[in-house]
Amino acid sequence: SLSHKASFQVMSKRHYSWVRNLQVPTFETTLSQNAFISIVCSFFNYATRFFIPPIILHHVSVEVYGIWSYTFLFINYFAMSSIGISNVYTRYVAIYQANREMTNINRLLTTGILYSSTICILVIAGSWIFLPYSFPILQIPENLTQTAFILIFGTIVIFSLELTLGS
Repeated sequence: SLSHKASFQVMSKRHYSWVRNLQVPTFETTLSQNAFISIVCSFFNYATRFFIPPIILHHVSVEVYGIWSYTFLFINYFAMSSIGISNVYTRYVAIYQANREMTNINRLLTTGILYSSTICILVIAGSWIFLPYSFPILQIPENLTQTAFILIFGTIVIFSLELTLGS
């Protein structure tokens, strides 16, 4: 009876570890899956950047495409500045949630929205005032300045709204 009980315990431990390994992925499995997904996304990103411009240039002029390029430069500057904000939100909300500190989550989000909206309002106002003065520096033709202003300023406004309200 003792050997039967011991063999049952060994079998149950093996069975339990086998089930556990099926349900909880290992670090190596998770890392390899994430790396694979990252590689596929990077490949898709590079493929679209290679094939999309000729299609766009078939439908718009080179000058308008240049304005879009300037617009994406402005977006990249905004995106670099917003990386830190989202990382702070994600990290500290997770820490406060784990500690059940809901008032700190509220304070963090309120302060973040207040500061980001203030900065975005200043950027929008500065863009409204100073963006037309940048067009001669960027060598945008006179007949495309209205289009350039609408594209660049509209992009700044939309990105500012997403940055402020996205939290």
